[in-house]
Amino acid sequence: MYIFFIKIHKHNRFVSIVFFVALFTALFVPTRVFAVPPPDIVVGIASSVVQIFSFIAVFIVGAFFSVARFVGELWRVRLLRFLTILILGAVIGIGVLYSANVWKARQVERTLHDIDKEYTAMSGNSKAPSQYNATIGSNTKVAVAHHSASDEAMIDDTTSGDYDRFVSFVSAHNDARFHLVEDFYHAIVNGDLDYAYTLFVPTVPQSVFQERFRSVERVVIYRLWSLSDIYIGGDIALCEQTLCVRYEVRMFLNIDAQGKVHNISAYTMYVRDSFDPNQHVVPDAGGTKPITNKALQKILETQSKDAYIVLDAREDAEYKNGTLPGSVHIRPADIRAGAWQTLPRDVPIYVMCWSGIRGRQVAMFLRRKGRMADYLEHGAKSWVDSGGMWEGGISFKKKYSAKRYSYVFSLAELKKEMAAGAIIIDTREVERFDAYHIPYSTNISFFETPRRDRALLLAQVPKGHRVITACDGYVNCFDARITGVALEEEGYTFIGRFAPVAAYKKVQ
Repeated sequence: MYIFFIKIHKHNRFVSIVFFVALFTALFVPTRVFAVPPPDIVVGIASSVVQIFSFIAVFIVGAFFSVARFVGELWRVRLLRFLTILILGAVIGIGVLYSANVWKARQVERTLHDIDKEYTAMSGNSKAPSQYNATIGSNTKVAVAHHSASDEAMIDDTTSGDYDRFVSFVSAHNDARFHLVEDFYHAIVNGDLDYAYTLFVPTVPQSVFQERFRSVERVVIYRLWSLSDIYIGGDIALCEQTLCVRYEVRMFLNIDAQGKVHNISAYTMYVRDSFDPNQHVVPDAGGTKPITNKALQKILETQSKDAYIVLDAREDAEYKNGTLPGSVHIRPADIRAGAWQTLPRDVPIYVMCWSGIRGRQVAMFLRRKGRMADYLEHGAKSWVDSGGMWEGGISFKKKYSAKRYSYVFSLAELKKEMAAGAIIIDTREVERFDAYHIPYSTNISFFETPRRDRALLLAQVPKGHRVITACDGYVNCFDARITGVALEEEGYTFIGRFAPVAAYKKVQ
């Protein structure tokens, strides 16, 4: 390589400079391997992609030098030099943009595939009650059984005669960990919140604990399973009047050296579904389909406002930035936690998010609840770009332009912040957190957290510390930024993100 560079330098200094700049960029530009959502997707991955095209540029310059030797004196013409630089820059720029778009399309396609797979599994579940048993002493997570018609039947069957406020399908009562969990929920439904609180996370104020659980009238424990000696999972429904909300729960336990289980030391809950135990919902048979910007525009222009609902299913920070006039705003987690009951059955619902991913997910959920829901094909950004009416802004990046919202810590920076007392909030899906997480991190995904559960989870995160959100993947790293904004609204000091979490594991 050195000899090649010397030969180039002897023939033309300009070519040697271009060659050196391209080589330096390829070798020393730092690679950022995290994923960020629109609108700054190109910025987020350009530094990774530019390395590849810088190597290509090295060979292009070398090849052009060989050709230039045949052209002779023509190379000394300034116009030819300018055109060469222009073409070279265009090739690199087009390559970066094309790669960014391909990467984005693949991420969207993968996310939509995961959504389809998840809802297919949920609608096809038909396990019998006898299969909801505990798994003891296993470090392997058992697949979660999602809500189905048979789950409603399990609750209905126990309501005949005396009303059983506490129902458990867990048969392994010899495990002290599971026994504590059952005692905890049994005390809640019996109204003994003072005793239940003694079994809960000590750092959570009792007022916050009572506010969340005082209205719970019934608890159904479908299943408990072991993830480690001190970490267990649960499939649990909390019922109030005409609504049961099904959660996937995670609990770290405080166990002493003699093996005695004292209390729950950390508690997280992720809403998975909700249903009315007194009413069987027939899913809408129409099937979810995307609607185009043109089709929605025609609906808005030709139909009365009470003939349809535009549902803005984005997060609070996005909605506050701007929205379509007349739309109804409900977060996806709140919809899954029961807000779907406020939406009519006989009116078409058009779900709108940022890019169509969350919109499709919400529309599929609403169809399962008997609502006529479709989604805006490419989301709010595409709607605004096409000239659709809109109040306020659409760009999250412009609204939250401070450095901390886009800053991603390196591994060395993360460890330095942790040593100084920074708290890590892992916003990834619970399955990824179970598989691996940064030591002492807390798993809170605002995408998965209903508004009413937020105070209970955040009460476990001490204030007065700097907070970093950890993430992986296309949608999840957007969740990490949304979480950062929400944390600031709750009085926390958000300083940036870390991604990917696997980078921490590799150095352990």
